[in-house]
Amino acid sequence: MWKILKALSAWIIAPVVQPSSENMEFSVGGHATLCELPEVVQAAKRLYPDEEAWERFQIIEEDFRFCEFSLGEQFGLIVLSNFLHVYGRDEARELLLKAVSLLAPDGFVLIHDYFPDIRGTRSP
Repeated sequence: MWKILKALSAWIIAPVVQPSSENMEFSVGGHATLCELPEVVQAAKRLYPDEEAWERFQIIEEDFRFCEFSLGEQFGLIVLSNFLHVYGRDEARELLLKAVSLLAPDGFVLIHDYFPDIRGTRSP
């Protein structure tokens, strides 16, 4: 499942995440909801053709900006991966606020992204 998660670029949402109070290790529940563009889902399925691995996903093939969730639906972990840098400040803020609004009380938002130095003031 984690190989597939790394290949995708939008919303990956796991309903059950329980940090252990002793060592902060995470135990993710057995399934996840994915909201991703159809062509990206198809490309990921070509890269990772194991159908059994995909059984753990509820897949919503839609632009992540427009994914709608049931009223009151909450998630323990929301991963925003490799897309916030594409949007301007206001739209990225709205996407982040949307993610936060879907969090369970003890949930986490994980942002996996890069922000290029467009001014060229830092060396690589």
